[in-house]
Parts: sequence; structure tokens; C-alpha cells
Amino acid sequence: MEQVLAFVEQHLGPNNIDIAATVNLLGQMEYAQGNYAAAESLYQRALQILETALGENHPDVAFSLNNLALLYQAQGKYDAAEPLYQCALQILGTVLGENHPSVANSLNNLASLYQAQGKYDAAEPLFQRALQILETVLGEDHPDVATSLNNLASCMKIRAIMMWLNRFINAPYRFEKLS
Repeated sequence: MEQVLAFVEQHLGPNNIDIAATVNLLGQMEYAQGNYAAAESLYQRALQILETALGENHPDVAFSLNNLALLYQAQGKYDAAEPLYQCALQILGTVLGENHPSVANSLNNLASLYQAQGKYDAAEPLFQRALQILETVLGEDHPDVATSLNNLASCMKIRAIMMWLNRFINAPYRFEKLS
């Protein structure tokens, strides 16, 4: 595969967006196979190409940042994932508008990171905002709205369970002497 990529780079140039798309697809393949180090290298390469070819504030750059953040999140590298998700969200909001479905997807991704970290108070409003965007833009019957609603409901359910467990764990135990 690297030989084919090298051949195409030779003819299109190293900073061609088609090269970035190919490198990104290879990264997705490596990610799906659990080869995280290879995926990371490929995602970083795709990001570098896109930033050079399109500039730092292009939606394709945001999508590339998102892919890298998803990889970091899957590895539990939350501190590395968070700024990438935030940057992707900022780019998409600025370029596409705050009410674009891609912004909702980005909000869902950042919220899922917070949920994975147990930061339910941070996750819930992001899930709510994503749902609001999708309902407005796509309509209440769209499958993406159902997915977003499920994300919000899951967060609220986990949050409620954790609150209940914390109360149970922190409750004073009372033992009565049996006669």
C-alpha cells in the first residue's frame, strides 16, 4: 500500500488533498484493526496535508482532527482528545454555522468524551444542544435525531445511576443489635 501511495504522491504532489483522503482512509483501516500507532501516524499525516493544502480553518481539517481525537479517546488518552474535539467544533461552528449537522456531530463527540470521563454535567448540555440542532435542521423523525436522543438519554441514565450509587456508598451504615 505504501508503494501505491508513494507512486500517487509522486504524480500528484505530497500536499494534494486526494493524498490526504487516501491516507485518512488507510488510518481508518488501521484504527478498525486495532493498529492504533499506525492509525495515529496516518491521521497526523492526513491532518498535516490538509492544513497545508486548505489552511487550518477548513471543515476537512476539522473532520481530520475529529478522527485523531476519536483514536485518542479509544485509547483512553482523554487529555489529548479534548483539545482536538474543541478545535474541530470551533472550526465547524465558524465555517459552517452553529446550527449545522456537522456541528451537532462534533458536539456529540465532545460530549461522549466527557461522558467517558464521568463529567456528566459537562456532557449533558452538549448532547442537548446537538439534539436541538438536529431536530431543527433534520426534523424530529430523522434517524440522526433518534441517535442523538439516545445519546442524551444514556448520559442522563448513567448520571442518575452514578448519583444513586454515590448516595448509597456514602450513606452512613446503621447496625442494630439483635436481641
